[in-house]
Amino acid sequence: MASPFYGTLIVTWAAWNWKIVYLTLFVDAEQISTTKIDFIVANYNDLSNLTLYPILSTACLLTLMPFVSNGAYWLDLKFKTWRLNQKNKIEGKQLLTIEQSIKLRTEVRQQEESFDKLLQKKNDEIEILNKEIEELRKVQSQATGPTGKATTTQLPPTKPRPKTANKVILGNSFNDGDYYLVVENKEIYPMYSNVIKHVMDHRQFPDILENQKEFFLINEYIEDDFDAEGNKIFLVTFKGRELYKKLYNQKNENK
Repeated sequence: MASPFYGTLIVTWAAWNWKIVYLTLFVDAEQISTTKIDFIVANYNDLSNLTLYPILSTACLLTLMPFVSNGAYWLDLKFKTWRLNQKNKIEGKQLLTIEQSIKLRTEVRQQEESFDKLLQKKNDEIEILNKEIEELRKVQSQATGPTGKATTTQLPPTKPRPKTANKVILGNSFNDGDYYLVVENKEIYPMYSNVIKHVMDHRQFPDILENQKEFFLINEYIEDDFDAEGNKIFLVTFKGRELYKKLYNQKNENK
C-alpha cells in the first residue's frame, strides 16, 4: 500500500473495472442467474480492461504527476513572490539581497575599524601634548629671577577645551537604511528637514516633543556638545547632513 506503483495500479484497475467492484460488493447473488464469479467471467473477462489499460494508465500517472505537482508548486511560488513584491512596492520598502547585506555589513565593519585606529591615534597625540605641557610647566617653574635665585612661576590656568576636542564624532557613516528609517516614520519625516536646518542655524532643537528629540539623538542624526563657555549645544552629524541633502534633492526632483 506504501508503493506508489501498486497504489496507483489498484486505483486505475478499479476505475477501469468498476463494474466488477460494484457487482462484487453491492449486488446480491440472488439477483443473477449464476454465481458472481461465473457472471464476471462471462461478461467482464476483457484482458484489455483487466491488464493493459490499468498498466498504461499507471505509467502515465506516475510519469505526468511529478510534472503536474512541480508545475503547481512553481505557480504557487510565482504568485507568492508577486504578492510580496506588490506589498513591498505599496509600502515603499526596498529589501536588500543577501549579497548586498553582506557587502554593507563588511563596509560598516571596515569603517568602524578605520575609525577606531584614527581615534587611538588622536588619543596618543593628546597624551604626548599633555606630557609636553607638563614638561614646559616644570621648566618655567625653575626659571631664575633677578636676584639669581630660582623662583617659581605659575602658568595661567589652561582654559577647558570644548567637548568636541576629545569626543567621538557620531554619525560618520550614511547608507540607505538611514533614509528608509526616516521616510517610513510618518511622525519624523515631515519635520526632519526643518529640525536639521534649525539645529544648524541655532545649535538648539526647535520646540518639539522629547521622544522626537530622542529619535534624532539615538539614531545619530544630531549629537549633543558643549561650547567654549560650557553651554550645552546640539550639532548635526555627517549622517544627518547627508540625509538632509538627499531629502532636499529628492524634493526638488519631485517638483
